[in-house]
Parts: sequence; C-alpha cells; structure tokens
Amino acid sequence: MTTKRGSVFGGGVILEGLPIFLGGLFVYHVTAYDGASAFFLGGDVGYDFQISGASIRPELGLGIGHASVSASIDTPYGSASGSVSDTEIVIAPGLAGTYELGNFFVGADLRFWLILDDGDDPFGFYAFAGAHL
Repeated sequence: MTTKRGSVFGGGVILEGLPIFLGGLFVYHVTAYDGASAFFLGGDVGYDFQISGASIRPELGLGIGHASVSASIDTPYGSASGSVSDTEIVIAPGLAGTYELGNFFVGADLRFWLILDDGDDPFGFYAFAGAHL
C-alpha cells in the first residue's frame, strides 16, 4: 500500500494497482463567533483520475457532524446565559484536486455537507499543501 494525502485534515491509502482511495477525515470549522464550534469526523472513499501531473478525485465522506454554541449577556436587569449543541449524521460528497511538485503537492477540496435531519446543507472550499515523506 502507498500512503497518500487525504482531504482537509485526514489521510488514507491507495491500494497498489487501484486508483481507489480509502481514508479518514476530520474537519474543524473555525467560526467568527467566539462561543461557537463545529467539526466533522468520518470515513472517506474516492477514485483518482490522473490528468497531466494532476490528480482529480471525486469523493464521498460519511460520518458525524457536531456543532455547539454558547452565549452569555449581562444587562442592568440581570444576566442570562445558554448553550445548545447538536450531533447529526453527515454525508459529504466532494471533489478534490492535487498537483504534484516533486515531493510537494498543492490542492483544493470542495465539499457539500448533507446534514441528515436538518434543513441546512452548507458547502466548503478548502485549500491545502504538503509534502510526501
């Protein structure tokens, strides 16, 4: 087996002789709001197409997504605080592309986050770079 790069914060393997990628995926979303956080943890499968030194990979992730937010406010009439969190099953189809530069690579990953049991389905665009060890 050959170690290859994963999507976002992940990694996996490509089986010798087959352009099929199997791996894990962890995405932590940094938010502009101080009391909010979100992450995705799951598996990833894809198929690599080689085109003139570049690799294009349609991929599909499946896992859990978790989001939480908390806030507090002080007023002349008293203070209030609260928090809410939710964990859902997430299907994450996407398309990744990498370009090899010797032992280094650069790339991008476009994901559509299908959150089951929720009406909001956001998408993400991620850029990355790295080195083969």
